[in-house]
Amino acid sequence: MAKRKQGRKPVPRRTWLKERREALKLSQYALSVSIGVDDSTVERWEAGETQPSGGNLVALADALEMPPQVLRVRLSAERERTDVEVAARRTAERLPLLGGVRDGFARTVGGSAVALGWLAWRLWRTEAPAVHESDVPMTLLAVLLEHAHVERDATGLLSFIDPAHLEAAIAQHVFDDIAVGSDLLLATAQTSHACDFRIAQLLAHEELLKGCLAEWMASGHSAVLRVNAAGVLAKTGADPWCDRVLAGLQADEAVRRLYITAVASRVLGLPWGQAAQWADGAVDGTSMPLSCGTGEERQVAQLALAQELGNQRDAGARYCAALLLRSVPGAPPAKALEGVRAAVEQEACLENLRVFAGLLGAWAGR
Repeated sequence: MAKRKQGRKPVPRRTWLKERREALKLSQYALSVSIGVDDSTVERWEAGETQPSGGNLVALADALEMPPQVLRVRLSAERERTDVEVAARRTAERLPLLGGVRDGFARTVGGSAVALGWLAWRLWRTEAPAVHESDVPMTLLAVLLEHAHVERDATGLLSFIDPAHLEAAIAQHVFDDIAVGSDLLLATAQTSHACDFRIAQLLAHEELLKGCLAEWMASGHSAVLRVNAAGVLAKTGADPWCDRVLAGLQADEAVRRLYITAVASRVLGLPWGQAAQWADGAVDGTSMPLSCGTGEERQVAQLALAQELGNQRDAGARYCAALLLRSVPGAPPAKALEGVRAAVEQEACLENLRVFAGLLGAWAGR
């Protein structure tokens, strides 16, 4: 029996890469031929011994039917996750071999984030204020009952004490999914302005992940995925990404409609259905429906939307607010006009400047 070589660290296999290849019904040999490399190269990639790069990464992404940016994120995330798992396992092995102690360690290492993420996602998906403890997996219930951000009432209902904690947990949950190159959660439902901003903060120094979002914004499989990706990128505050968001809003009517609806709902406090009516007018270039308010209410709306033009945290919202303002009939109040002029002075995105100038021109003719 051959002796095991000493000093060589076991290399964890990239299970995701192998699963993706098999899902496409490709053998290692067939994949290697399509890329133009030796099949032993593909074997080393799947074993985690080497990393595809350059032209090989692009060719591999094409063969696996996914954007190179997404593939790069998936491979990097799997490597990082494996490193964390190995470190956690080695630390756990140093603890006394007692089930209770090991369980406590597992709950300490990431258990809180997993539990909060589960609760936040459940509340968001069901649009419910609370979830009953009987519906919570037992492995997570003990963590939630002990957590300072979660409260349990006398009937056994669990909820977040502060809505801000709920938004933060949702954002972290979605970010963790993005970080492994997955668009599953981002495509589930349209995220809120606050949630997008928190995700953008988590992405502050993650240029690779921003590139992944840009891919989804441009070619995502659903309008919800594309608008969510656009909403996060628009709040990064970086000019290159903001310019790409505005170009995407111009080119994609479905995304533009959803983004405008979200802005109208948040800024004007409208129910989603009524906000969608305003979005229809803004997208189609027509006036808002008469059912959307009296003359005085429209002036209030003009003031609120003009103020949104100064929202430096969201380039997309500024663009959508300007389109909404153009759809509101009647001359604007003086303060709204002042707000638009002030926004022009501080706007950095050329496309927004063009839209603002068009708005001022349209108002001059009223």
